[in-house]
Amino acid sequence: MRFLRLSLLSLFLLQLAVANTQSTAPTIGIPTFESAVEIDDGSLLLLGEAAERGLSDQEGFRLVDRRRMDAVFFAREEVRHEDYLASDRDQIAALGADYILLGKVQRRDLEPRQWVGSDGLPRKSIDLGYRIKLSLYQVSNSNLLRSETVTLTGYIQTQMGEPEMDLPAQAFIGQVERQAAENLAPIARRFAAKSFQGGMEMVDVIKEKGKRVTEVLMVSTTQDNFRGQEIQLFTNEYYLVNGDSLARPIPLAEIRVRDADGQFLECVVLEGTRAIFDARLEGHEIYGISAEQKSPWLIRFMTWGIID
Repeated sequence: MRFLRLSLLSLFLLQLAVANTQSTAPTIGIPTFESAVEIDDGSLLLLGEAAERGLSDQEGFRLVDRRRMDAVFFAREEVRHEDYLASDRDQIAALGADYILLGKVQRRDLEPRQWVGSDGLPRKSIDLGYRIKLSLYQVSNSNLLRSETVTLTGYIQTQMGEPEMDLPAQAFIGQVERQAAENLAPIARRFAAKSFQGGMEMVDVIKEKGKRVTEVLMVSTTQDNFRGQEIQLFTNEYYLVNGDSLARPIPLAEIRVRDADGQFLECVVLEGTRAIFDARLEGHEIYGISAEQKSPWLIRFMTWGIID
């Protein structure tokens, strides 16, 4: 029965898209974004700089010089990041990048308008919207760890009596592009942080007694021997701050690894049997962090509440 369970869960393991828990901060390269639609090179540069700024402003990440990263990709006649990641992997690794964060603009909507308001005053505005795909790859094997599509917006309006009203609406494009790019910085930071949320996740319950969970099965994306170690289980509580969805890790239980079979860990629950039962019943994701394997950057992420 145990063999069958592990065989079935191995399929789940193949689909896990989380990075290895490691003792040092992950080093990430962020080349200039690419686009599937017509867009000015300066706009792509703004987006890439904003993503880089989002990670550089946050402790816990190390970044590769983007100009050096760009030199690898722009040496090609056509920039297609995913295609060249495998063939240029040695060059990218030589720059020190463990991971590479790629951005691709899938859609760009620009709408300039001129109209007369209800007060009779002429007005001008320009509205910008981006749809961007962020992808994080592990350089050593070119595996895609995580991908997410995000949206960015920028908007500006002026009216008669303001100096900007004498300018054509197109003159505001640079301003709304910078505004939209600024919105990308916190999005890129949370995207990267979530990609490194942890190295263990609860995938099954082995034993239950009443409304108490007494034994659980964890899966680990690291090859460390956790036998005998104690692990703390968490789930996330989500909340809004200025329109941004953030998460606060909530401790659930303490468990101890009783047996380890490759990346599968059979664990006995020491504390929190009811908390695990309730969280599982409510459909919450439950992940574990070993006290002996905690990395400094993961602890910082949890303290700051930027994991979502």
